[in-house]
Amino acid sequence: MVQIRIPSVSLESTISNIERLLQSLLPSYQEEQITLDFTECRFIAANGITILAGMKLVRDTKGFQTQIDMTTISESVKKVLMKWRFLDLFGQGCSLSKGTSIPIYVQREFSAKEQKLETVNYIECEIFQRSEMPQMSDILKKHIKNALLEVFGNIFYHSNSQIGGIVCGQIYPNIKQIQIIVYDAGKGLAKCVRDFDSMISSDVDAIKWALRYGTSTLSGENDSPRGLGLFILDQFINANEGEFCIYANNGVVQDRKDGQTSHTLNTAFSGTLIDMRINIKDDVKYILASEKEV
Repeated sequence: MVQIRIPSVSLESTISNIERLLQSLLPSYQEEQITLDFTECRFIAANGITILAGMKLVRDTKGFQTQIDMTTISESVKKVLMKWRFLDLFGQGCSLSKGTSIPIYVQREFSAKEQKLETVNYIECEIFQRSEMPQMSDILKKHIKNALLEVFGNIFYHSNSQIGGIVCGQIYPNIKQIQIIVYDAGKGLAKCVRDFDSMISSDVDAIKWALRYGTSTLSGENDSPRGLGLFILDQFINANEGEFCIYANNGVVQDRKDGQTSHTLNTAFSGTLIDMRINIKDDVKYILASEKEV
């Protein structure tokens, strides 16, 4: 059985952390039996744990065996893994208050009304009802919720993800920040865009295209308006002076208050991961620009 050592994934130097994690997980694509070793992992952020959860679920669909060596997990890391309900995937879960963690949520299908309602309830209860979320007008809150739902729904329209979609997050009171992750293990947003428009020459440019207002790879006169989800979320987080980052295939695009940066990954990312960092600002209330005119 192949042993995979999981590195720490901190909030800082995000891209290099993710690349190191992706490199460590390369054997998981082919090896039928692996054991996860957390000896070297002293901290893991929500983006890292979501990638691990996705890897485990993908392996499950192949009938591969994935074990976790509980003896290698420090008490501090074990505690947060339990709060995220990550250990439930290995049959090692137990009752523990979620605290500042936004537990892992997996939606494998998105066609039935009940499935969409379940996702709406998760977004409402686990994200918007958290006291740490920034204050916003009812109109803006509705737009942000719809944007999150569209982004999640796009996983099922575009990605062909065999595990569906995953949402996870963490609240960091010490640095006054909320991290929310949306992930799928499908073909990747960048590949979807480049298949749609062959003139787009790189994964980075494909991600930038997807962030523009109103862009969508779906067409048809009966379609409801699309291509607004990523744009709205990016605009809100920009106003909040937070951070919005998308990993897809070999590309990464990161939006911060000091501008947009991009990066080409050395290890291809399987699927799409959207990493949102929202600053906790108790003294600020956000509204749509159009509301100022009312």
